[in-house]
Amino acid sequence: VTLQEEMDFVDAYMYLNKVRFRENIQLEKHIAPEILQKKIAPLSLQMLIENAIKHNIISKDKPLTIDIFADDSK
Repeated sequence: VTLQEEMDFVDAYMYLNKVRFRENIQLEKHIAPEILQKKIAPLSLQMLIENAIKHNIISKDKPLTIDIFADDSK
């Protein structure tokens, strides 16, 4: 799928997690617009986000911020 499609899915997935964790979970995206049409394995980012949620503490005292970085470097 394209990176754009995967990011749209990630946004929907994070919406569900924000319902559960409210403001205690944040997603920051740093993606160069010119690479949004490149291909990526389906659901690969969701698995990474699931892993981050599963293996970290998420609370008011310890909110979780997940950063996604992508650029055109090889």
